[in-house]
Amino acid sequence: MKKMLASHGFQKIAYPCGVVLIVGAIALCVVESFRISEMRDTAISMAKELPELRSSNSILKGNIDSERLYGQVGKAALEEQAAAYVLPVTLDQERIRRLFQRIVDAVSETNPITIDRFTFGGSTQSGALVFIPSEMVLSGSEQGVSDFIGILRWSGTFTVHDIVRGQAETFLKRIQAEQPLALPAAEEFLRMDLLAYASRPDQAEEDAFQDLPSNVATDVKQLLLEAGLADVRSSLKTIAPLLRSQQAWPLPLLSIEQLSFEAGKGTVRLTFFTQPTPAK
Repeated sequence: MKKMLASHGFQKIAYPCGVVLIVGAIALCVVESFRISEMRDTAISMAKELPELRSSNSILKGNIDSERLYGQVGKAALEEQAAAYVLPVTLDQERIRRLFQRIVDAVSETNPITIDRFTFGGSTQSGALVFIPSEMVLSGSEQGVSDFIGILRWSGTFTVHDIVRGQAETFLKRIQAEQPLALPAAEEFLRMDLLAYASRPDQAEEDAFQDLPSNVATDVKQLLLEAGLADVRSSLKTIAPLLRSQQAWPLPLLSIEQLSFEAGKGTVRLTFFTQPTPAK
């Protein structure tokens, strides 16, 4: 019997941001993660901010001067990488093929899968975004496909700040109030590559919070865990070192529109997002 998942936005089998497999492990993996409408909102938001601000660098817009917190060199580097990899003007299809193969290689360390076919369709533009459909056919176990989809949930995220952005201002204001000299370490923590954090989360947090009073360190750590880092720990900690060794990061911004699994074959329909080509 064919098991089918479809996006909420297309009024098929509903679940936010992309994927629900009606298979126990896959359903559980996706139920906690994908929101198609939020992914598209993120894409639109990023497109509107670029090129002035190509990634999530404006951590504080009120009481704390974001330019003071974010050095110009670090900010420019993040902007350049976000523009090149997360929401580019032109989708580098060959890079995407290599990137996804590396993810498959990492997943296959424990649950072997292979890519049988990976194709891209024609692009369409709507407002500030370009949409590029794609289809993949994977062979392997349901768990392997689940693991692969579980990694794609992090598409469009690049740094720790991308995960905790809703609480970043609260986090920095608390540190400013309690220990202003710890602000550089805090802002560096928010700039940290997500896989670098996921590979060694305890060490990353210890380095970032070592100058804080113990009660403050405990409070801000809990704040950030609840803001999304607990999810990063549980889902990426084991595989993050493999993804880093495979150079499978950062992921481009995408949504998973539909997934079916039958007789050892998983078919995944994706939409990649890019910026429109600037007018000459």
